[in-house]
Amino acid sequence: MRKFVSITCSIIALASQVNGASLKLDTNLLSGNFDSESAPDNPSEIRSENDQIAWINNKSWVVCKNFDFGTGATYFGIEGSSLYQGGEIELRTGSESGPLIGTVNITSTGEWFNFQQFGTAVSPSTKGVHDVYLKFSGGGGSLSNTRTFAFQSIAPGLKQVGSLLGAAN
Repeated sequence: MRKFVSITCSIIALASQVNGASLKLDTNLLSGNFDSESAPDNPSEIRSENDQIAWINNKSWVVCKNFDFGTGATYFGIEGSSLYQGGEIELRTGSESGPLIGTVNITSTGEWFNFQQFGTAVSPSTKGVHDVYLKFSGGGGSLSNTRTFAFQSIAPGLKQVGSLLGAAN
């Protein structure tokens, strides 16, 4: 009897921005390591908590500076959770009202810390280094929490040329 082993096509390492270093494609980032937020003096609106973004409210935002899109991202994935309605995350470059490159819908996951994967295609014309704004919208009160996110050069489920695949795949 033969046994087949499935081999993961890529490994995404956890990373955080250190001393202005450029953030890159295909790197899973802790969402709480953002550079700035919309309400730094209001602890009940939005904040970093245990390397996560928590207390997300309508019209709040965070920015991650110097994100290197290289030759272009095709997909944005994020781990989100929400006890209630969730909401939307607008992905913008340059400012909180800058060019919209994608929108992710976060739905209720039933608990604040029951994280699930959400994602969206992004504008492939976004290339080079940009400040990336995650702008949150939805109803009243707390919308969601986020744990990690990544801009990816290839959408999940697609295999890159040269990837080693197990027979089960």
